[in-house]
Amino acid sequence: MSAPPPDPDGALTAEQRAAIEDRERDLFLIAGAGSGKTTVLVERFCEIVTEPGGAEIDELLAFTFTERAAASLQRRIRAELAARARAAEPAGAKQLRALARESEGAWISTIHAFCHRLLSNHALLAGLDPRFSVLDEDEAARLRVRAFDRAFTAFGAAAVDDDRFEVAAAVGYDRLRDTVSGAYDELRALGQARPILPELEPVDPAAAASELIEAAAALTEELRADEAKQFVARALEKVVAVGAVLDGGEVSEDDPRSWLIKSKSPVLSTPAVERYNHACRSLERALVESASAHHYDHLRELVSFYGLQYAGLKRSRSALDFEDLQLTARDLLASNAAVRAAYQRRFRHLMVDEFQDTNALQSSLIALLHFEQGEPRNALFTVGDALQSIYAFRHADLEVFRAGARAAEAAPDERSVVRRLTANFRSSGPVLALVNALGEQLLGPDFSPLVLGGPGAGPGAAEILVTEREGWPKQGLMRGVSDDEQAQPWRLAEARALAARLRALVDGGERRGDIVVLLRSYTHVEAYERALEDVELAPYVIGGRRYWSRLPVSDVRALLGCVANPTDDRALISALASPACAVRPDTLWLLTKAAAGAPVLAALELLASDDPGSEDDWSQNARALLGEIPADDVQALHDFATRLERVRKAAHGLTLEGLIDRVIAETGYDLAMLMAPGGRRRMANIRKLMALAREFEAAEGRDLRGFLDQIELAVSAGSREPDATIQVEGHDGVRIMTIHAAKGLEFPVVAVADLGRGLGAVGAGSDLRVAAAAPGSDRLRVGLRLARLGRPRKAILDHAEIAEQAVARDREEERRLLHVAMTRAERLLILSGACRSEALAEDPSPTEPLLSTALRVLGWSPAIERLTIPGAPALLEDPAGPTDPVEVEVSLTVPPDLAEAVDPVQLRLLTDPERDASAAVEIGPLRDPEMLAPASGAARPVTHASYSSLSLFDRCGYRFYVERVLGLGGGAAPVAISSEAEGLDPAPEQRFGLGTVVHELLEHSANRGFAAADQVQAAALLEREGVGQAELERATGLVDRFLGSGVRKRLDGGVIHAETPFLLSLGGLILRGEIDLLAIFPIETILIDYKTDRLGESDPADHMGRYEIQRKLYALASLERYERPVTVIYAFLDRPEAPIEACYEPADRERLRRDLEAVCSELVAGRFAVTDDPRRALCFDCPARERLCSHPASMTLRD
Repeated sequence: MSAPPPDPDGALTAEQRAAIEDRERDLFLIAGAGSGKTTVLVERFCEIVTEPGGAEIDELLAFTFTERAAASLQRRIRAELAARARAAEPAGAKQLRALARESEGAWISTIHAFCHRLLSNHALLAGLDPRFSVLDEDEAARLRVRAFDRAFTAFGAAAVDDDRFEVAAAVGYDRLRDTVSGAYDELRALGQARPILPELEPVDPAAAASELIEAAAALTEELRADEAKQFVARALEKVVAVGAVLDGGEVSEDDPRSWLIKSKSPVLSTPAVERYNHACRSLERALVESASAHHYDHLRELVSFYGLQYAGLKRSRSALDFEDLQLTARDLLASNAAVRAAYQRRFRHLMVDEFQDTNALQSSLIALLHFEQGEPRNALFTVGDALQSIYAFRHADLEVFRAGARAAEAAPDERSVVRRLTANFRSSGPVLALVNALGEQLLGPDFSPLVLGGPGAGPGAAEILVTEREGWPKQGLMRGVSDDEQAQPWRLAEARALAARLRALVDGGERRGDIVVLLRSYTHVEAYERALEDVELAPYVIGGRRYWSRLPVSDVRALLGCVANPTDDRALISALASPACAVRPDTLWLLTKAAAGAPVLAALELLASDDPGSEDDWSQNARALLGEIPADDVQALHDFATRLERVRKAAHGLTLEGLIDRVIAETGYDLAMLMAPGGRRRMANIRKLMALAREFEAAEGRDLRGFLDQIELAVSAGSREPDATIQVEGHDGVRIMTIHAAKGLEFPVVAVADLGRGLGAVGAGSDLRVAAAAPGSDRLRVGLRLARLGRPRKAILDHAEIAEQAVARDREEERRLLHVAMTRAERLLILSGACRSEALAEDPSPTEPLLSTALRVLGWSPAIERLTIPGAPALLEDPAGPTDPVEVEVSLTVPPDLAEAVDPVQLRLLTDPERDASAAVEIGPLRDPEMLAPASGAARPVTHASYSSLSLFDRCGYRFYVERVLGLGGGAAPVAISSEAEGLDPAPEQRFGLGTVVHELLEHSANRGFAAADQVQAAALLEREGVGQAELERATGLVDRFLGSGVRKRLDGGVIHAETPFLLSLGGLILRGEIDLLAIFPIETILIDYKTDRLGESDPADHMGRYEIQRKLYALASLERYERPVTVIYAFLDRPEAPIEACYEPADRERLRRDLEAVCSELVAGRFAVTDDPRRALCFDCPARERLCSHPASMTLRD
C-alpha cells in the first residue's frame, strides 16, 4: 500500500496539494500525525489571499485549539508570505510584504478568543457590561467554591422536609460540591446557558409489580414439571411466595433482591427464569427510584441554586468564565440575525484546526458562522484526526468529529468532500512500523496505517522495556530512590531501568536535551525524576500542576497555620511531623493521646513545663503518657515550641513574605530542604509561595488568616498551580512532560513511560451523570448513584448505562493517548512499563495496563528478546528500503537484575556490562600550566562550599582558586623530603584514612553511651581505608584517651548527637559542614571537634590558626539553632587533657555573622587574593607554589 506520488515540484505530496487547491467547497481533512497539516493550513491560507480575486486577510477566520498553536500558525503564515515576497518580481513583492504585515492582525485564534473579540464588539447587544473581564481558571475555581457555599446555605434555608440533607450527610460536603459542579459543567458543555436538570417522569412500581406477577406465574407453571427435584421445589416455593406477597402484601425495596433465583442448573437457567429475575430487578429499581425521587429533586434544586449564585458572583464582578464566552457568543449569533449575517458575509473562508477536540457547543458556534437555514455561506475547511482526540476531560466529544466526517461524506460532491493525509514526515521507519503494528489492533476503525513520507529523521529504532511487576521489595533496594512514598515498588524499578537505558544512550552520544520522557499524568513523576537525577541526566519537569500538593508547600502552610493559630491541631501535628521538628510518629501519637480531646498545644505546653505543681487528673494522665516520649524528641519539641513562640511574637511586624522567610529560618526548615535530594527544587517552590504571599498582601493587605484561607480555597477548587520553574527551556537535560503537554511537538528520542498503570474504571466516578439521549439531541438522560445513610450506594435512573459508556470512551482515549505519545518520536521510540509476564498467557482484562495489551498484540513472551514486525508502507515504494521488516528489541527487567544496582554508577552498568565503573572518567597528562591570574567572572561563581573550603580561602584565596575553582592539584611533591626529618605527618592518604577511622570509632562509641573502642571494628575500618595495621594501636589509643578525658566527662547529662550536619547561608554562599559531637544542655550547648594531628612537642594552641573560620561557623550554627551559650572545644586526641576552648553568647551571633559574611562575600565576588603570610604549613603541597605563586620559595617553605 502506498500514497499517491508527490507533485512535480517535489515540495508537497499529491494529498497535500489536493487539500490546498480544493477551495471552492467544504473540505473535511483527516490528517494523521506528522502528515504536514500545518503546512497545508499555511499554504492554503496564503494561496487564498494571494490568488487573483482571492480573499482579503480579514476575510479568513481560523480556529486553533491553543493560543500557542494560534501564535505559531500566524508566525508561519507571515514567514511564508515574506518568503514569497523575497522570491517575487519587484511588482508583486511590495504587495506580498504588505500582506505579510497585515497577517499579524489576521483572525487566527482559539474559539474562546474569537468569542471574546465578538462579544467585545457587541457587548450591549449581548447584554454585557462593555468593560467585562474574563476570569482565569483559578479565579473561576475560587468563585465556584464560594458559589456552592452560598447555594447550599440557600438550599438549607428553603428546607420544607426533614430529609433534605440526607444526601449531603451520606456523601460529604466536598463530594456533593464536586457532584453538583460536575453536572453543571456537563449541562453547559451540552449547550445550556442556564443549566437545569430535567424533571423525572413519575415512577409507578405497580407496573413493575404486575410484570413480576406475570413472570412468576409463567415460571410457576414451568417449574411444576420438575417439582420432584428438591432444588426446583425450593425455587418453586420462593416463586409462589412472591406471587402471594405481590397480590396482597407490602413490598420493600430489599424484597426483590431476596427473590432472585441464583442457580447455575440448566433447569433453572431457562428464558422463563431470566424473565423472572429481570422482573425482580426492575421492581427493585422502580421501588428505589420511587422512594428516592425527592433526592433527585433536591439535587436538581441545588444545581439551580448553584448556577444562580455562580452567575451572581460573576455578574457582581462584570466577569465571564471561559464557558460563558462560548455560550453568550452562541446565543448572540443565534438570536441576532443581523450580527450573524454580518459575520457570515465578512468571512469568506473558515478554517478549523484540531476539530476532534471540539464539543457540541463549539460545533454549533461554527455552524452559525457557516450555515444559514441549512445553506453554506462560506467555504469551511475542517482539519482533525480522530486518533488524536485526547481532551474528554475538557468536554471534547469525538462523536462531533465523527458526525462531521459522516455529514461531509454524505453531502453532494459539489458541496463537500473528505480527504486524507496519511504520509508521515516526522518519524523514522521503525517508529512508524511500531505505531502501525499497535494501531491496527488497538485503535479500531478510526485507524489508517501511517505511510513513511520520506527519509524523515533518518535511521531510527524502536524498543520496549518491560519491568516485571511482581517480586520487588518495598525496602532495601527501593529505599531512598524516590520522594514519592505512594509509588509502588515496580514503578520505582521501572523508573530506574528506564533511567539506566537513557543513561546508556547519552553515553553512546545522544544529547540529553534531545530526550523526552512522556507520562500519562504527573501522579508519580517524582519516581522518574529522581531516577533520572541519580544517573545525572538533569531532568526538567515541564508544566507540573501539583504545586499545592508538594510536601515543602504543605509543610510551610502547616507552619504558617501554627503561627496563625497554634491550637489548630491539624496544622500543629503536620508541622511537628515535618523536618521543622521531625519527631517520631510514636511521639505524635503520644501527644495526641495525652491531649485527650484538648488542643495538642496543651499537651505540648505541659511537656515544656518543669513544675508539676498542683495538677488535675488530665495533667497527671497526660504527664504519664508524655513521659514515654524519647529524650531527643522532648528536646526537639521544646525547641520547636520556643522558636514558634518567637516567630509568633515577631509576626505582627513582618510582611507575609518575611514571615515565611522567618519561620523556615527559625525552625531550620530551609536548611533541611537544601540538604534533602532535589533541595533546589524544594526551595524554589517555597520561594514561589513567598511571591504568592507578596502578591496577596499587595491586593488584600497583610492578613495571614486570609492568605491561608485563599490557599485552602484554591486547594478545594482543584487549582492546577504549576511548580516553580528552576530550569530554562534551553536546559541540556532530559525533559519530562505529560502526553497532553507534548501534543503538537516532536522530539528526536521519546520514551513513553509508566505504561504499567491499569486503565481502571475512570469514567464511572461521578455520582450524577448527564448525557444527550443521542448525538445532537436536546433530550437528556440522567443517572444518579444514590447515597443514603446506612445503605450502600445504588445506581438508579440511567447511571449504570451512562457510566458504562463513559468507561468505554475513557479506555478508548487511553489508547489514543498512547498513539499520540508514540507519534511524537522522530528517530527513537521507547515504550516502558511494568506488567505481570505470566498474565500474558491468561485471558485479557479490560483494566489491564496498556503495555500488557501491546505485548499481546505483538505476540511477545519473556523468552523473546527481539520482535519482527512489518515495515511501514512508503510513499516512494522501494522494496529494499523502508518497507523491509523491522526488528524491535524487548528488554525484560526482573528483580534480580537490579539487585546490585543500588548505586547510580552501578545502575549504568546494567546496559553495558563490559564497562568498568572506575574508568568512567579518563584523565590525560597535565602539561605545565601558564601563569594564571584570577579574574572576576573568569570561572563559575562559587555558591556552595564546605567549611574546610572557606577556611582554605581565608588563609589563601589564590590556593583556593587554583585547587577548588580550576581543579588543579593532586600532583607529587616537587621535592623529595622525608616526613620524619621535616617533622611532618605521614602521607595525606594515610593521615586522612586514620582520621576517618578514629572519627567513625568515636561516633560508634558516642551512640552507645561512650563504649570503649572495638579492636575488631577498628582493624576492619583501617583495612577499608587502606591504612596499615601498624596504626591500629594509635587509632584505638586516641579513642581511649578521649573516653578517659575530662572533656568527655563534661558531656554527662547532655543530649548527645554524633556527626550532626549543618547548613548556613552567609553572604550569598551556602556553607555545609558536620559537627563531630554535639551535647545539648538546658543552659548551654557544647560542640566538640576531634583532631588527630600528631602534636609531638608542640602546643595545641599553635595549631589553632587554621581552625578560626571553622570555630566561628560551629558557634554561629549552634547559636542560630539553639539560642543559648555555646562552648566550642577542640579535642586534640594526642593530648585530650589540654583542650582548646572558645565560649560564645547569643549576643555574639550578629558579630560572628558579620565576620563570616565578610569572608563569604569575598569568595562569592571572586576575589582570590594571595596570602600575606606564606609558610611551609600552608604552602608546601600547594599546586601553585612552584610556578604560579607570586611568593618566592624562600617564603613559601619557611617555618
